Parts: sequence; structure tokens; C-alpha cells
Amino acid sequence: MSPSMSKVEIVALCAWGLLASLALAAVTQLALSSSIAQRLERDQLGAVASENSICSRIGIELLKAGGNAADAVSLPSVPVEEAKTDHASSMLGLRSASVGIGGGGFMLIQSSNGSYESVDFRETAPAAAFENMYKGNVNGSVIGGLTRKRYANTLEIIAEKGADVFYTGAMAEAMVAAVQSTNGTMTMADIRNYTVTSSPPLEIDYRGFRVYSCGAPASGAVVLSTLKIVEGFEGFGQQDKLNLSTHCLDEAIRFGFGQ
Repeated sequence: MSPSMSKVEIVALCAWGLLASLALAAVTQLALSSSIAQRLERDQLGAVASENSICSRIGIELLKAGGNAADAVSLPSVPVEEAKTDHASSMLGLRSASVGIGGGGFMLIQSSNGSYESVDFRETAPAAAFENMYKGNVNGSVIGGLTRKRYANTLEIIAEKGADVFYTGAMAEAMVAAVQSTNGTMTMADIRNYTVTSSPPLEIDYRGFRVYSCGAPASGAVVLSTLKIVEGFEGFGQQDKLNLSTHCLDEAIRFGFGQ
């Protein structure tokens, strides 16, 4: 981001929860409206942010090596998955439940031609799943079965043979067998029928900026609605009006949820 740019397009990445998205929007607004923006240097590569500095550095090195934003998301999410015991969880709009094998989430992608795409790659329950399937078996909903060594071996196989090996063949059959052995309902058809959906993102004009975000079932609509509300408050985000800005943002969030 550079002060000399006449127009900036801000991509609001919808991650796991609304609070993270709103925090991003609020911090961005405060940075743009204060002297912070004057101290930022323009960087053509971009930025990578996670809760683990090692994972962030991996993403940066990928960008320096010529990779794109998708590369900077995908590969660092592997060590993020491995570092979950250290509470690492987010990576370029991804949350802990959305990284690694079996994760899911939302992603907002800008193509080289300037167009935007909203991708829903959330995890999907097996077709035979039902509302009370975990009643009396709470651990079944939160505990996985891959050790680090098995996880590493799985990733190596996928890297060597391609993504299809995960959805068909021996690997998929082994996963289904493991799940069913613990009274799970997953079938080969569940894995084979998994799909990722793509749709145009939501977008608004906000104080001279173009803001994009993911639509429902992500929180993008609420975030964008909140921004449009606070847009009407004069002086919002200014350092001398921090308390009032906080109050306005709080009320705007309430109304955004109500809509």
C-alpha cells in the first residue's frame, strides 16, 4: 500500500469469524486515516500473516521465489497444521479449521486481470450424518486420527501423485475404513462427491476505496454492511476520537447483525 496510490482496492478476506474480519477492517481504516499510512513502503510482492512466524516466513519466501498468493496460502498451511499444538491457526484468510487435510473455509482471490472470485471450500458432513450423531460421544467430534508421521507421509503421497489420490484409490479407502471402524458414516461416495463452489464476491464503495468480501454463509455481508454504517460517521477512526469510533463500530456491528 502506498500513499501515492490514487485508488486502493482492499480485499476483505472472510475467515472463520466476524470479529476477525471486523478487526481487519477497523485496523485498515485506522491505518489509512492516520499517519501510519505515511510510513508504509510500497511492496509489490504482498504480505503473508499467520499466528506462527515460521509459517509466515515460508509464505514470504514462496512469493519471493515467484509464487502467487495461492502458493503463499497453500504450502504454509501445512506447517500451520503441524503447529496447531502451538496455537497457530490463521493463514491469509484461513483459520485453523481450514488448513491441512480435511479443513475448510472461504477464500477471496484476485486474478491477474483484476477480477475477483469468492470460493467456498468448507468441509462437508457425510451424507448419512444426522443432528444427534455425536450425542454421548463428544470426543468423536473433536479428536482426529492422524499422527504427525502419518500426516507427513500422506502429504508426500499427494505431492507426488496429485490431488486425485486423496479422493480415490487406496488412500480414500483407508480413510473411509478408519472412520467406519469408529462407527462413522463416511463413504467413498462422500469423498468422491465433495465439491468447491465459486461465486462473484460482494463489493461496496467505502470512502474512496473498493472493498470486496465473501457472501453468505460467510460473514462478508455483515462486515460490508457495518462499514457502510460507520462510513456515515464523520471523523470515524481518527486518533482523537478513538472512544467515539469504538462506540460507533460496536453499534454498527449490532445493526449489521440485525440486518
